[in-house]
Amino acid sequence: MKKIILSILLTCASVTLIAAEKDCESALSKLKPACNVGKVFNEMKEFSKKNKTVNQSLENTGVIKKVKPGEKRNTLKKLAEDNKTIDQTIRNMKKESK
Repeated sequence: MKKIILSILLTCASVTLIAAEKDCESALSKLKPACNVGKVFNEMKEFSKKNKTVNQSLENTGVIKKVKPGEKRNTLKKLAEDNKTIDQTIRNMKKESK
């Protein structure tokens, strides 16, 4: 009788461990690279698909406005000439938004 109960308990315990490992919830499965590092790399791949360039990432986060077709954006050289200091940059951005 003890052997039957012991075998049932071991079977239930192994089934719960296997189910938890698929979802990366158990302590052992969290040590696997697919659960901890793999998720981070997948998120980075998704981010890089959406943001191929620095301008795209700034547009997607809302830092700069998206360029409409036919509209020209200032180059980095032009921005550096117009804005020598951070204060000038802030003042110019406020003027443009008005």
